[in-house]
Amino acid sequence: MDLKTIQSIQLMPRLLQGDPTSQALCAALDRQVQAIADSLDQILLYAQLDTLPEPLVDALAYHLHVDEYDGSYPLEAKRKLVESAIRVHRYRGTKYACEEVLRGIFGPGSRIEEWYEYGGGEPYHYQVRTTNAAATGEMEQQLRRALEVTQNVRSRLERIIVEMSSSGSLYLGGCLRVGEIIHI
Repeated sequence: MDLKTIQSIQLMPRLLQGDPTSQALCAALDRQVQAIADSLDQILLYAQLDTLPEPLVDALAYHLHVDEYDGSYPLEAKRKLVESAIRVHRYRGTKYACEEVLRGIFGPGSRIEEWYEYGGGEPYHYQVRTTNAAATGEMEQQLRRALEVTQNVRSRLERIIVEMSSSGSLYLGGCLRVGEIIHI
């Protein structure tokens, strides 16, 4: 039995197959079942997002209207943007949506700080803090465009701060000589 081509009138007893009310009911039911069957393919694609090839991820981004999507992003960033597309559309114009886009492009070590969370900011301005060293040049411009589409109308990106740290061992040495010189 194929849900896309099912005719539920054939499942009815012969006596009811000729009844106009049963025929109308079955026709309406068939349309609903076929719509659900068509959407099952999309659900299965979305569930397999981590294994889909890049052309299918691009097609899903187009289908889901991912406004902040850019074809030059790495495949992992594309997948994260597609995965969060529905949430971003739902919360567009909020800090949450902007952070979802930011983390999709630059990874989990990125965050947004509102003007009142850091000193010296102007009202409705915000800054981005990221640990991704690629947040310069072309990627910075792509992020600015993506945030422009996602943020609310009154907000303005003030700056992008790239935080870097490294760890290692530091060895210090010293010598102290204490003494007294006596001349005879």
